[in-house]
Amino acid sequence: MDELPPGGEWRTSGMKRALFLLLAFWPALAQAQLGERIDAILADPALTRASVGVVVARMDPTGPVWLYQKNPTLGLIPASNQKLLTTAAAIDVLGADFRFQTMLVRRGDDLVLVGDGDPALGDAELLKRSGWKTTTLFEQWAQMLGKRGVKSVRDVVVDDSVFDDVHTHPSWADKELHARYAAPVAGINFNINSLDFYVTLRGDGQAVGYATDPPTRYASVRNTCVGGSANAIWLTRRPGTNEILLAGQASANNEAPVSVNIHDPPLYAGTVLAETLEASGVAVRGRVRVERGLKAALSGKSRPAGLEVLAIHATPLATVVA
Repeated sequence: MDELPPGGEWRTSGMKRALFLLLAFWPALAQAQLGERIDAILADPALTRASVGVVVARMDPTGPVWLYQKNPTLGLIPASNQKLLTTAAAIDVLGADFRFQTMLVRRGDDLVLVGDGDPALGDAELLKRSGWKTTTLFEQWAQMLGKRGVKSVRDVVVDDSVFDDVHTHPSWADKELHARYAAPVAGINFNINSLDFYVTLRGDGQAVGYATDPPTRYASVRNTCVGGSANAIWLTRRPGTNEILLAGQASANNEAPVSVNIHDPPLYAGTVLAETLEASGVAVRGRVRVERGLKAALSGKSRPAGLEVLAIHATPLATVVA
């Protein structure tokens, strides 16, 4: 082994001591830096009148190690970053390989749409990545029924019992209940339980034309939106109904949709399915209705007689959280 130069033993041992001290105190240094960075963010003047609570923890096998706390016991309504926690919980409880499974079931002359809570079903924005439309799945099911010789069905039944039937949280502000970001949540959802509008100009002062995605008669629309120099299109919906007002002024055809949420998601999904069946040549003789409880029967070890699963649409959890 090479010999150390004079004094090298001291310098080497000193470096070892410094490295040991650095490693020993690194967690504390990193924690202090984390605290300083968070404090700097919270010092933003925009937050002067805001109530803020922050808790950062490292989850160790023995329990949480608290890295930063500011107003840890202050009760606040979570902001949109709450989805990080719910996503992590979903992956932990359901598993990374979990798939939402929406079923099309035949029961006598009825078709039953059984929801599994899939938040991506008919999601226009998500489906564009794969070249699908909002109604592509329903069109495929209609084609499948046609190949099986099914020319008509009686009722289109929707079962959303995988979740409860409280679709809107009681603490949400009434004035925001029509907005896309406040869409109701159900055991079956379609296009984020919203209706997307695309307007077409017909001249200044003239009422605009419009198309919806999905195309549906589920909602009634009163159109007072006109062409003009301003570009301020807005939508609202009368609470507890699907009476929609399209208003404002448009200076150009809109490429990005303007959206409003809908009332009663299960009936919405069922209506779009029924309309798609009709458009594909499968007549619906009866009506669209909700009937809860079939999900549990289909999930049991022994399937009740008279229920035939025709198709299952699976959406990976990874697709939803990506």
